[in-house]
Amino acid sequence: MQRLSFGKLPDLFRSDYFLPVLFLFFLFVAGTSLWNRPFDEVGDEALIGLQTVRAGQFAEGVGPYSRVGFHHPGPVSFYFYAAADRLFPFIQAPGQRYRFVQFLLNAALLLWFFSLLRRLIPGRSALLYLAFFLIGIAPVHRDFWFSIWGPLALIIPYMLFFVSYMGLSRGRLDHLLPGMVAAVFILHNHVSGITLLAPLALVAFWKLFRLRSQWAPGRHSLISVGIAVLVLLTTSIPPLVDEFAGTGNLSNIYRYFTGHGSASRKFDIVLVYLTGYYLDPVRPLITMNPILWFGILTGLPLLVWNRLDPIWRSLHANLMLVFFLSLVAAMRISGDLLPHLFWQLYPFVAFHLLLAAVSIASLITIRLPEPRLVVLQTALVLLALVTTLYRPNPLPAGPTGIEKVMAEIRSYPGPYRLVFPRGSADHDRWVEAAGLALKIVRERGSYCVDEEWSFMFPHGSTCADNFRGTTLRLTSSDSGALIIRREDGATR
Repeated sequence: MQRLSFGKLPDLFRSDYFLPVLFLFFLFVAGTSLWNRPFDEVGDEALIGLQTVRAGQFAEGVGPYSRVGFHHPGPVSFYFYAAADRLFPFIQAPGQRYRFVQFLLNAALLLWFFSLLRRLIPGRSALLYLAFFLIGIAPVHRDFWFSIWGPLALIIPYMLFFVSYMGLSRGRLDHLLPGMVAAVFILHNHVSGITLLAPLALVAFWKLFRLRSQWAPGRHSLISVGIAVLVLLTTSIPPLVDEFAGTGNLSNIYRYFTGHGSASRKFDIVLVYLTGYYLDPVRPLITMNPILWFGILTGLPLLVWNRLDPIWRSLHANLMLVFFLSLVAAMRISGDLLPHLFWQLYPFVAFHLLLAAVSIASLITIRLPEPRLVVLQTALVLLALVTTLYRPNPLPAGPTGIEKVMAEIRSYPGPYRLVFPRGSADHDRWVEAAGLALKIVRERGSYCVDEEWSFMFPHGSTCADNFRGTTLRLTSSDSGALIIRREDGATR
């Protein structure tokens, strides 16, 4: 039987981009099933929705709330989501529009990352990295690709920033633009990103300066640098306007971190916590101390150090730098070391897995297999992954819980004061309160909350001392179900 020649396959199948684009296309198709599904935006997603409404009115100048009393620096994501309301009116549920535009953003940034990575590392190792990336993000929520929640939405920007940093460190000026775009998304959404981004940026510019004699900036590089500066200036406008004519949020952040805003933790506890992220993707297969596993991952390249190409040695050194900076940041975190705080490490775990594979291949002097005739079989595997693991969660088709509440309170005179005392048994009802507030705003009503919740809800949401309207107290039944009581004692 005559063998099929790979060279006779269409160029599309031979392209490095074929499998990543196919995977994203499968995700796109899976996501269309949610377009016209009702969606209960509650908790953090509802708070994002409230700030997105303000962004649609060009009135938002701060980022997502922080539980320690300030908002993160900037609203760039909210303006993207607000644009979705204009660009995708055929998606009925606003929350689904935001999830869809977040998927498009993730897809664009991932392909941008891939285009840079394949220019940095040899052969088709960039494709192999994407395979390890799918393994690396396995511990996070299955809605990762569509989620607008910060810890999930920032994973791919961290990847893009790192590969841009690697390129800048090797004298590639055109990597400044993707690095700037990634940094803006990261820092606007979470100020803690500066603990990683600032040191890496300093290292990159120092190396870039040392290589200045090798610069040969062409027109493309100069345009890239110009656009990067424009991105920085444009996205800095809302936070600066808020600083000088609004809430002074940047000053609040500064006062927090120069006051008593950080803690000091035991090194051994933080080391076990942080190395646990490196074990998470393979935890179902391997029972091992996380520190030992981290030692194996980082030690394998040292066994074949002299055989590795310079780019692999540089990658190993920079991965160790990322771990060290993350360790320093984790030791200074106030509050509990929650599982989601360092989800951005999972892409770096994938880099470690790739480097381990390259090291093993060098150790036993074999070449890594290239995806030739297996490309179509791999496409089927990607389709199976989308349909079983990465497709978004199915949602109910009937009226949502928040919609049912709204149906009963519409007859009450507005505005609405939402009461759920902080620190009380009803504290956790802020989740539904945020969803109810968003629903009220979208129906062109108004709401307010008590001063103790002003750090969480958008600026201007605090009730006046002489409030006149309907007070709704959110509480729980014996079974834990939501109960809403009017001030006069009427109960829903």
